[in-house]
Amino acid sequence: MIRLNIISRIAGDKDFFSHYLETVSEIFSENNITIFVNFIGPIEDLNTYNKIIKYCTKHGIEKQISFTKKALPYCEIENTKKDVFLNASIGSFIGYSSIESIENSFKTIFFNVDETSFIKKKYISFCQNKTEFKDLILKIVFDNNTLNLIEKENKEIFKSFHLDTEEKQLLLNILNGKKKKKITKYQSLLLITTMVIFLKIVMIV
Repeated sequence: MIRLNIISRIAGDKDFFSHYLETVSEIFSENNITIFVNFIGPIEDLNTYNKIIKYCTKHGIEKQISFTKKALPYCEIENTKKDVFLNASIGSFIGYSSIESIENSFKTIFFNVDETSFIKKKYISFCQNKTEFKDLILKIVFDNNTLNLIEKENKEIFKSFHLDTEEKQLLLNILNGKKKKKITKYQSLLLITTMVIFLKIVMIV
């Protein structure tokens, strides 16, 4: 049994839930495989909530859907061997909630919610569209090693958002206006990249 956990409020601006549910419905009808979906977060918009219920009932997957109806601390979220956490991305860019998910050892995959943005295919945990998302879910179901690979990728992704001791000090010195020895091209590129990533995370969140 695979359970997709979506840590998100149920709100009108979350119009990408339909892609998740369509995929779960297709897998159920075409492959007779039950994928459970657990929405973790408050219900802020009843119209969106009722839309989810209506779709699931129409396609016979209402018993596969659950809601916590409230936000939960990470320490209270169940994380079993077959739990997978689904986050939205914009192309290859992810928000801070995704980093938190990985930091809490949740097996995290990503669905691109912006069809105009493209993912550089490095990680299988990033899905460009519904087709890739469906393929990944089926791989998780049929290949036990897929979850291990996702966990490995998550660790690599998490590490890329952190600086080592020297890089931290260099950044602090520049921010504090302290003069230091001449910065190499690599260090300049590193600092620029770090700031760009930070700004993109802020914009996504």
